[in-house]
Amino acid sequence: MVADGIRNLLTGTYFGGGALGPWSGLLTAVGLDPTHFGAAFLLLGLAWLAALAGLLAGARWAWRGGLAAGVLTLWYLPLGTALAAAWIALLVWRRADLVRT
Repeated sequence: MVADGIRNLLTGTYFGGGALGPWSGLLTAVGLDPTHFGAAFLLLGLAWLAALAGLLAGARWAWRGGLAAGVLTLWYLPLGTALAAAWIALLVWRRADLVRT
């Protein structure tokens, strides 16, 4: 997501060329232009990386940050939705081990 966001911000295109995935239909349906989401991809990708780093470091905020990154990625059909759902399920399943009080 980080690389795709940077490419979009610099060139106005995404990797893969051609037609955008099913996620673009969701954005178009609510009146948004999917070709202008480079910053969103970049920020969401950085959120994923920060959450993962926080979880590995045992940071107190990391579980909630990881959950937020997962929920915010559910719109990214189809692969992003599947990966985000698996990530959320793992976070919930391992919550007691990951949440530091």
